[in-house]
Amino acid sequence: MATYSQTEKREMYELYISNHKNAARAAQEYEFFLYPERRQPDRTTFLKIYRNMVECGSVQKSRGRYQSRRERVNEINVLAQVHVNPEGSTLNFARECGTSSTTVKRILKDNHYHDYKFKPVQTLYPGDGDRRVAFCRWLQIKLMADSNYRRKIIWSDETTFTNSGIFNRKNKHYYATENPHLKQETRPQIRFHINVWCGILDDTIIGPFIIDGNLNSQKYLQLLETQLEDALDHLPLRYVRNLEGFQQDGAGPHNAALVTQYLNNRFPNNWIGTHGPVA
Repeated sequence: MATYSQTEKREMYELYISNHKNAARAAQEYEFFLYPERRQPDRTTFLKIYRNMVECGSVQKSRGRYQSRRERVNEINVLAQVHVNPEGSTLNFARECGTSSTTVKRILKDNHYHDYKFKPVQTLYPGDGDRRVAFCRWLQIKLMADSNYRRKIIWSDETTFTNSGIFNRKNKHYYATENPHLKQETRPQIRFHINVWCGILDDTIIGPFIIDGNLNSQKYLQLLETQLEDALDHLPLRYVRNLEGFQQDGAGPHNAALVTQYLNNRFPNNWIGTHGPVA
């Protein structure tokens, strides 16, 4: 098709419509009655301009990929599915829309959709937000008075190690010129786990201490009274002199009365925990 201006194409479109979509008649009227001095389009030009208007919404042909009516219907259906269920998979979208997953991926890409990943965060319970805000304000006040205050607190936590961790095949590979037929043992029938406590004071790690069996208040208190105190006795004197506070999370054994009583005596008004003076 010869090159025509946007104005000329719009006039051809309007002439084609006024002639009841008769391309031959529109071409004759354009040539002999309306614009005999212009470059003359044939009937095919009128048909192409009309098709561009119907399928692209413009008399100007899209410079991008040509999209048929069926493809536009697919695109609308896919985007509707994504709007209703943004966590769905491309395979499910394709099945619901009666198309291929490749088409779904292309539609999402053309419309600037990205498969954003969820970020795991800790579950919060009623009151957790207020306690965290109160802790932040308390720590700000302490740091304003003493910029090294955070170095005078034992920051502690526990974790559990098991022999049944997740094996992610996507993140593990082995380069070789021939297939070595590697295997990775997973899902052992005999399972075990250990609980480990660890603390940080200034630039020093305290522990780790292995907890025998499941953690309970008695075992946790024994760890604080014996293993933690013994570890502090073996630290340089400057750490012990500067020690002012203790931090623990809200695990059940930490909140037992016998534990909080010990912490109240050992770190009066200066330990951080769910039921402590600093929440």
